[in-house]
Formats: sequence, C-alpha cells, structure tokens
Amino acid sequence: MANKKILVVEDEHITAEYLGYRLKHLGYEVLPILKRGEDVIEQVGDLQPDLILMDIMLEGDMDGIEAAERVQQTHDIPVIYLTALSDPRTFERAKVTGSFAYLVKPFDDTQLHRTIEMTLYKNMLEQQIKESQKWFSTTLRSIGDGVIASDDTGRVKFINPAAVTILETAAEELTGQSWYTFCHLIDADTGERLSDPVEQVLSSKQQVDLDDRAALVLADERQKFVEVNASPIMVKPGIVNGVVMVIRDISRKKAVEEDLRIKDMAIASSINAMVIMDLSGNLTYANRSFRDLWGYDHPEDWMGVPSTHFWKMEEKADEIVESLLEDESWSGKLTAIRRDGSTFEVQYSMTMVVDDTNRPICLLASFVELSA
Repeated sequence: MANKKILVVEDEHITAEYLGYRLKHLGYEVLPILKRGEDVIEQVGDLQPDLILMDIMLEGDMDGIEAAERVQQTHDIPVIYLTALSDPRTFERAKVTGSFAYLVKPFDDTQLHRTIEMTLYKNMLEQQIKESQKWFSTTLRSIGDGVIASDDTGRVKFINPAAVTILETAAEELTGQSWYTFCHLIDADTGERLSDPVEQVLSSKQQVDLDDRAALVLADERQKFVEVNASPIMVKPGIVNGVVMVIRDISRKKAVEEDLRIKDMAIASSINAMVIMDLSGNLTYANRSFRDLWGYDHPEDWMGVPSTHFWKMEEKADEIVESLLEDESWSGKLTAIRRDGSTFEVQYSMTMVVDDTNRPICLLASFVELSA
C-alpha cells in the first residue's frame, strides 16, 4: 500500500526527521511533521492522512493518547502509537481509544513496514464492513415492510421504522425486550392466540410463515391483519444466533378484498340482470338474474361472447359509443335475444368503469325486462 499519506506526530526533532526518512524509503508519502496533540486536532482535517504515527509523550498539555481519541471522534483514521514505555497502564489507556497498533521504540524498518501495512489493511476491511452495515441498515430502514431482528434469547436488537409504525410502540421500548411483551398474534378466523414466531424459530431452527390468516393484537386490543415471516440467523450451520422477522400490514388489502367481496355478492344477488364486458364488448361476467332471463346455464356459452349476440344494438351503436365517450354512460331501450332465439324488450343502462387515473377498464350494464 505504497503512496499512502502518513502523518508523524513526534516532539523529538531528530527522531521525527529520521522516522520520516525511513517512511519515504519504504515508499510512503510523509506529511509535515507535527509536535503537539493540539496541532493534530487543528490540522488533521486539512492534511487528510491515511494513517497517523503518534508518539504518546508530546509537547503541550495533550498527550498522544488523548489526541488520538479526539481525532477518532471525528475521523476514521487509524493510529499507531509510538512509545519507549511498555507498562500495562499506558497500554490499557491506548487500547481503549481504539488505536490499531502499538510500536515500542526502538523498532526496525521491517517491524515498521509490517505494522503499517497490517494496520492499513485492517482499516480497509473495517471501512468495508462499516459501509456494508450502513448500506444494509439504510436499506432495512427504508423498506415498507416491518423488520425486527432478535438475538438468540428473543430480545429485539434492531427494529426499522416500518415495524415501529405497525406495532405502534417506540423502538426504545422494544429494544432489549421480546416483541411479544407488547403485542401478540391470533388466528384471524378463530381468535386463538398464536405462538411467538421468534420463539418458534429459536426452538425449531426452521423458517416460520404466517399467511393472511394472522391478526396482530396491539396493547390497546386493536387488531391489524398481517403477514409474518420469521427466519433463523445462522453464522454456523445448526447454531441459531438470532431471528429476523418481516411483518407486513395487510389491513388495507383485507378491507379492499372485503369491500370487493360485498360488491360481488351484491351484483351476483341483484334482481336486475347485470353483465360486465371488456372494452371490445365481449362478456366477462354475468350474474344469476341475467343467466336466468336469457336462458344460459354454462359459462362457456356466454363467456367471451360479443354482446351483440345477446341484444340488438346495430341501429343505436353509434349513439351508444358517442354517449359512452362523452358521458361514460348510456341508457335506453333494446331488444334482447334469448338463447332459444326469442326476443323481449329491456330497459338498458350501460356505464364505462374507469380506474383512479380515469382510464377505462371495462363496461358495466344492467337490464330490466319491460315485457314478459
């Protein structure tokens, strides 16, 4: 890793100059030598070194250990301590600052070079890990599904904002606790309390999936329909180190499905004959009243068949199309054609169904028989 920028912090002038010479000989770029810890704090942002060689004993009120600690509060720069002292107390002070290495004077070029290279390599790996953690953390915090990660005892270690919203409990309250302390799951059909998926995974070492039959019961007894997937975290085969659980709120989806089910039942049970057609005029749905009135028993006899097969509209086709395009509806009288070929008069109402963007998606028609 030659051409890396090294900052030497050493208050003994001859020692500093000689160390700079040795570093240049090893292929490193040596930045201006500093003598005081205060100078390091002031200039490190402008110098942007890749590594700092920091003597522990420095001029001024700040020693090298304190200077390194201050630097690492704002910059991810590895530090190698240089000292003539090797007592345990000094070593412990240096260790807690998070420094990467420690060289006891005197040291030769081989020791110096090896320590710098290992420190730079270790720092590179740690930066890659930090970037990966940041990327994963940002991703997990950004996705719409709730994500909860627990340790091997079932205690929450991570929870993303979506999960906080679903559980309606602050992340600070959940962290370090079992999520089942604050809420629980039940079978949406029977109301039976379900086992904690996290505990199931920890005991079985298998993935647990709960489909849309599950409901989440909050602390205030309100319920939400949810889908849950819990999977084991395994660093080594057969050893579960934790559980990651994905929880999705499908209450809105369930409400829409129920609304559609009710509307489907209303159309199916209507005393008026009703059909749905695609935009080409082919039947895609016919309720019981239509099938009885027209005399059709089997879907294959009417499904996908052009509407002109069931009523006469040639004379009014232009009028109907123009009205649908302008007003999205048309009503009038038509002659209907039963399956056996007999005819009867109907009052006919047709509406163009559009989506949220006002794009036509199908045609809905209803009929009332005018003559028996």
